[in-house]
Parts: sequence; C-alpha cells; structure tokens
Amino acid sequence: MSSQCYRSNGKLLITGEYLVISGSLALAMPTKLGQKLIITQSQNENYLLKWQTFTQKIFWNEYIFDTNNDFEIKYTSDKNSAFFIQKVLRTAQSLNPHFYKKTLSKAVKSDIDFDINWGLGSSSTTITNVANWAEIDAFQLNSLISLGSGYDIACAISNKPILFSKKSDKPFVKEIEFKPSFLDNIFFIYTGKKQKTEQSINEFLKNANLKNYQQERISQISLDLAGCADINLAIALLNEHNNIISEILQITPVQKEKFDDFPGVLKSLGAWGGDFLMALSNMASLDVKQYFFNRGFSIIFNYKELAL
Repeated sequence: MSSQCYRSNGKLLITGEYLVISGSLALAMPTKLGQKLIITQSQNENYLLKWQTFTQKIFWNEYIFDTNNDFEIKYTSDKNSAFFIQKVLRTAQSLNPHFYKKTLSKAVKSDIDFDINWGLGSSSTTITNVANWAEIDAFQLNSLISLGSGYDIACAISNKPILFSKKSDKPFVKEIEFKPSFLDNIFFIYTGKKQKTEQSINEFLKNANLKNYQQERISQISLDLAGCADINLAIALLNEHNNIISEILQITPVQKEKFDDFPGVLKSLGAWGGDFLMALSNMASLDVKQYFFNRGFSIIFNYKELAL
C-alpha cells in the first residue's frame, strides 16, 4: 500500500525566550528528536480520517474525524488533543480548499520521538507536517493557530542551528554553524515540569513592560553567543541574559533560586519554570551529570545527543 511520509524536527530555544515574540533575535536549535507523519489509504469507505499518535513507540491517543463534515470529531481518547488536531486540519483546509480530498478515507500515524511532556515541539512538528501534507506554508498555518513567534516552525524545517527573528511578513531565519570549543560542556536537563507555552505567552503579552534597550541587548547576546569561542565569555553572556529576563518577568532565575552552588551557568529554555534547563560549565562531563543526578534529575542530554 502506497503511503506519504513527512518529518519535522523538534526545537530548543537557547536565547530570546519571551522577547522573540516582540521581534528580538533568538538563537535556536533543531533537535534530532522530532515527529514523523505517515499517511496511508484506509480500508473504510465512509470518508473518515483515523489518526493515531505514538510517543516513543508507545500508543498515546486516537482520533477519528469526518472529513466530509468539516473534520467533525467522531471519536477521541483525549478531547483537548483532538480539538488541537481538528483546529490544525480545519485551518489547513481554509488555506488550501482542496486539502480535504487528501484526507478522505485516510489512516494517519504520528510517531513522536520524545515524551510530549518535554516541550520539544509536539505541536510545532504537527503543524509543520500537516502543512507539508496540505502543500501550504507552515509559517502561515502556525500564525493562524499559535501566538508564538514561529521559531519552532523554523527549527522544524532547518537542519542546523538558526538565528531567528519575527517579522511582519515572513520571519528572518538564518542557518549557522555552531561549533564552539565548549560544545562538550553544554548539557540539557529536563526539569520534570511541563509549561503551557500559550498560557506563558499570554501572561507575558499582558503584563510585560519592555524597554528598547532590553530587546536590543537580548538580540546582541544571541548574536554574540552564536559566534562565541570562549566558554567564560559564553557563561557571562548567559548570566546577563538571565538577569535581563528576570528583570522583565520579575521572576528569580532558576540558578539563584535552586542551584546557587552550580559552578557555571544554568538557563531556563522557553517558558520559565519548566521543560529544559541548559547548563554550561567548566566541570568535567561526569561531574555535571552527577551534580544533577544527586538532585533527582535523571534525564540529561549533552549537546551532541540532542541538538541536530
């Protein structure tokens, strides 16, 4: 049986969290972990679209949509997830009126390489895969669904680290070589908490009182870090970044709050308070991992294991 297959990369936002929404330059990394969408012809003749999602090879959810009735949900094991998939399909249909013909009597299998609680882009990879299936622009589809900047969409379709900024028409995306001498000193630690990105963005947009110099400085830090060759300078840049975001959000950086004895710098990635931390330290790799193991964190990647 013939099939179609689309794949998109996950994402990590290294710099520019929150401020990237307002146009600041950000440094972001596509991840080796991502999502694959496989579409095959179904045996049913009632024009239903059956969608199954697997995370790390384990069945997670199933949804059945009536493609002849505006993707009405006929069955789901998770309403919130089904509503999101439905919104993506309906919005894709609005951008390409012929898309529904591609969905008639189809079986869709979504394979997500990572635990969806990790915040590596289960939504953005879904949006990008569906955009490719529908033959529409992923950034346009995302802008109609999400409040986010679109950096995660840029990561989904890029094969190298990127510099990204949100523009009024099409975002600025530049693939870069990021191979500093301290690459082996970068680690990503899962905190065990999942932040709701849309909620964090809403709160930021509602309460933030940004100053021009803050946006400009975050952009410069992103640019400087992208070309940085010295680990101590990189640590100083990330510390400064933490202080600026802390001042804007009125939230204590995670390092000062919980890891003040860590010899290096810790930085929250994405919405503060959850998902991943990035650690940069002169300590030996085993010592860094032991530091976090001793504090109850077992999911730790070095840069080369996770970043594409």
